[in-house]
Amino acid sequence: MGMYMERPIYIYSFYVYNNKLFAGSYKGLIFEFNGSNWTLHVSMNYSKNLSGDVWGFTSYKGTLYAAVGNKIMIYDGTSWVTLHTFPEVSIDNKYESFKDSTYPKSMAVFGDSLFVGTYPRSIYEYDGKNWKLSYDENYQRSFDTLVVYKNKLYAGDSLTGRINAYNGINWSLEVILPERADGVSSIVSVLNIVLFN
Repeated sequence: MGMYMERPIYIYSFYVYNNKLFAGSYKGLIFEFNGSNWTLHVSMNYSKNLSGDVWGFTSYKGTLYAAVGNKIMIYDGTSWVTLHTFPEVSIDNKYESFKDSTYPKSMAVFGDSLFVGTYPRSIYEYDGKNWKLSYDENYQRSFDTLVVYKNKLYAGDSLTGRINAYNGINWSLEVILPERADGVSSIVSVLNIVLFN
């Protein structure tokens, strides 16, 4: 990986796609592991002139999506392109656009839709053509992690330890973890604690 190993690399996200492991890092770096070797898959800073960390991945309708800075990028199997409907889109007459200060932080597929957790604390739903606001608290924290478990979509935020759940119709507060939890950094491990112990 050459010069990219000369200083510490921050890894924010992992995702398995087409039998390869993708790792999202800072400054738009995405690394790829084929089971034997790690390589630099793409540098968004250089190839797309896009600054920002790679906060999350998911696969939606066979396409790999990545949350990079304040954009959502999609991979067509050959190259990365910007999903042009994000952030330039109107939602519910309440949002003229996803502002430059709105950052996609997490993604998950639930039902037939792609859900995106953002900073500030909102969740948007995308059906492949149109966006709509699914949940909004107007709170200066972010939904850092989304996961589907037993027919519900769970969203964990930063700093407050709150976990919200969506049953396909309504969002509800599932639990507020103890203060020492210091937010929800990995909702999969948190759900193991909350639901199984």
